[in-house]
Amino acid sequence: MPRTFTAPRRFDPARSLLGRLLCRLAGDARRGEAWYVLTLAALALGLVLGQYLAWAVLEPAIAAAPQGPLALVFWAAQLGAAALVVLVGAVGFRPAVAATLTPEALVLEQGRRRRALALEDVTAARPIPARTFHRHYARYAATEVFAAHLHDEVLLVETTGAPVVVALAAADQAALADALTDALAYERPTARVA
Repeated sequence: MPRTFTAPRRFDPARSLLGRLLCRLAGDARRGEAWYVLTLAALALGLVLGQYLAWAVLEPAIAAAPQGPLALVFWAAQLGAAALVVLVGAVGFRPAVAATLTPEALVLEQGRRRRALALEDVTAARPIPARTFHRHYARYAATEVFAAHLHDEVLLVETTGAPVVVALAAADQAALADALTDALAYERPTARVA
């Protein structure tokens, strides 16, 4: 009987339009996230410096007519630019994760991504510290990540191919680890040759 373990979607600024674009251009999620942080910081700095420069140039005209059309355009442009940076660069959601364990496979789904791991291809499943996963980039560069919530630990599923990292809500992740360990320990009957 299949069991499903889930994690709901969550707010994640790195999954904004800007974050996803940079991740796609970088070709690697971790490098894309680093570029995202740098780009968002540069945009925020540029926005602040642009506001100061515009105020320095337009302040005499705005002071002469505080309710005039130039003042309204100035403040509308400031609010519009800030809103655009926030909407494009800081509003994003990490899709929900569902891990379904059947007698034959572990099926992982997140957004449009789906991967089925046949249980005979799974060699081990063990929790590792999330900090270790993030710090050792080269060791885990080949992993495929299905994560909604990052807690203290993530579940590393080692396969005959590339390993997979799964991060669910803490209770579901522990239950998945136990169920997967039990499924791997179960001795499958082999067909007898007469």
